[in-house]
Amino acid sequence: MLLFPRNAKKWGWILLLPCLFVYIFMDSNFIPTEWKLSYETQMPVLATDDSLIYTKFFTWGRIELVQAFLLSGILIGAFLVAFAKELVEDEYTMQLRTAALIWAVFAHYGIQVLQYFLFSELVWINLSFVTYFGVLFFFIARFEWLKHRNLKELQYEK
Repeated sequence: MLLFPRNAKKWGWILLLPCLFVYIFMDSNFIPTEWKLSYETQMPVLATDDSLIYTKFFTWGRIELVQAFLLSGILIGAFLVAFAKELVEDEYTMQLRTAALIWAVFAHYGIQVLQYFLFSELVWINLSFVTYFGVLFFFIARFEWLKHRNLKELQYEK
């Protein structure tokens, strides 16, 4: 299976945690607006939606660069953490990885279905963070939990 080298997990955590912290800090309503980092610029984009009726394709659009870099850092860091080799990469580890990935997909889409019925428009848009990173975060949490649980079982057997 194609995985990143083992040390990629360390670099993934180094990239993921600060970007996630700063993104949550910037997105919260508890801090003054002047503390929030923001840099909006015009860039060529594939599509822009200035109104609900009129969409322009292959044009210039406003891009929030700080948010784009933070979300990219979260995504790249989570990928490195999720798909880096373990110290012992054997069939059992691959079985745990597969089980965690299946569980993450089920949990992610279960939460998506609940979002459709439980939240209205603006709240649903704010919860898009779960949509973007749900599978990766669920996979990381479940895989680490399975490894921890199996390590405890091995220590208990000894």
